[in-house]
Amino acid sequence: MITINRCRFIGSIFLIVGYFLVLYVDVKSGCTARLCGNLLVLPFSINCKAYDIAFVSSFFAVIDITKIIQLSQI
Repeated sequence: MITINRCRFIGSIFLIVGYFLVLYVDVKSGCTARLCGNLLVLPFSINCKAYDIAFVSSFFAVIDITKIIQLSQI
């Protein structure tokens, strides 16, 4: 498996686990897992020239970063 495809696969797993963590365990750890997942999916979408997916992944990564920062200050 090519490295970018492996990153996409692992990133997708992180995204699914992250959403589960947000809903049932802890928001901060869920946002961290989703952030890692979005960052791992990003190179694949740029390589495939799927810039809309890259934009959406970046947008959600920024949202997760702001939530992690907000929860760290409490």
